[in-house]
Amino acid sequence: MTTRGGEVRREPTSLRLHAHTWRAPLLRRGLAVASIATSAACASTVVAHTLLRADLSAVRDPISAYAHGAYGYLQAGVFLAVGLASIALALALWLLPSPTSGHGWSHTTACISIGLWGVAMLACSVVDTDDPILGMPGNLHDLIVQTGFVLLVAGMLLVACARSRCRAKDALRRISRPWAAASIAVLTLAARAQQEVWFGLAERLLALCVVSWLIAVGLRLLRVPRPERSGPKVRERKWGTSPRAGYAALTSHPEVGKVIR
Repeated sequence: MTTRGGEVRREPTSLRLHAHTWRAPLLRRGLAVASIATSAACASTVVAHTLLRADLSAVRDPISAYAHGAYGYLQAGVFLAVGLASIALALALWLLPSPTSGHGWSHTTACISIGLWGVAMLACSVVDTDDPILGMPGNLHDLIVQTGFVLLVAGMLLVACARSRCRAKDALRRISRPWAAASIAVLTLAARAQQEVWFGLAERLLALCVVSWLIAVGLRLLRVPRPERSGPKVRERKWGTSPRAGYAALTSHPEVGKVIR
């Protein structure tokens, strides 16, 4: 916008761009902190619940078995908390800055997979293992758990294989590689051990990989630097197009004005 005297007035930065520059990092850090705290609380609750339930075996019985009997509400709370922590982490990953116009397909698919895993865990907190659905009690619950683990491991693998010019995404790729490899191996082991007496141990190893990865990624997201803030330039002077405007611009300077006068 041109004004008198050869001044060019620039419109201030839009609110949408300003919100993306400052509010998105703050929201991402808050989501990462919530995911880390919730995941750590879930791991502690599972360990305490295992010690409290002497009637169940941590090697033989699956984690879902702890939802019945004494302190069963703790296990339902763990499913709920893990689901919320995973959804928070998926949103935090989505809010990562991108050097291009948008995220690549692998990063987008990874966020969706992690978010769907969180939704599956929320469903597990509602669907009981004793509900007679799909023919036999526990079939729907087991199907949700198995689908959720596959979705999460797929998301971990996509994060580990994604290539990007963004430093944060590249760091997440390096971090996720060992977790993705270990999770694939343990998931295969757990799938083969469903009828074995040590299935509970395999499932707990897989849960350990999942929770530790959630915490590691959340900690890395906290270290993503904020973009430098630079206020928008509202006005910028330039030479006018008319001789009168150019003369006025020259004489406005004290030293140059003395010489011209």
